Amino acid sequence: MEDIEMFYFVNPADAEKKVITGQEDIEHIYQLLESAALEDKETEPVAGGSVTSFRFNLSGGMTYEVIYSSIAARSGRIMVSDSEKDYFTSSDIESVWNNCDYTAEKAAERELPVIPLSEENTEDEVVEFHGQLFHKSDLTEKTLKWLEWYNSLSQEEQLAVNSIPADLYTSDDAGTSDSDAEE
Repeated sequence: MEDIEMFYFVNPADAEKKVITGQEDIEHIYQLLESAALEDKETEPVAGGSVTSFRFNLSGGMTYEVIYSSIAARSGRIMVSDSEKDYFTSSDIESVWNNCDYTAEKAAERELPVIPLSEENTEDEVVEFHGQLFHKSDLTEKTLKWLEWYNSLSQEEQLAVNSIPADLYTSDDAGTSDSDAEE
């Protein structure tokens, strides 16, 4: 294993990232996740909960992602990149962020691991934009067409786009004015 990219956020626009390179630290994180007690238990979704995620960068260029979404103090849901199922855990996964003595840097939303779609949010009903899921029914037809165009662009071309439709703004977005949107 080459390194672990660890992300932490409540709002994806404010996400931070630490790159864990020390073999002892990598082993500690791996052991914590490996030993976490998982339960197939229903929980209620929580608005405003934090997300701590781990991208394991393996030798040969492969990656493996684990996403922990907090639902209460020291408990949350764990999802992994190769599974459609998520599990409840009472292990204190979120504390890893504060206990890793690495420099935190701003993370771009496009870097964040994407939380898999739940059964309630099938691919036909939602669309992704910069790591956030939007219900198609909440967006205008014009915005849906814009998203189709935008998602067909290369990452470099996406970075050059300087306006987005107004209904994709979140309360924490800044920048382009609504009058520039959808031009």
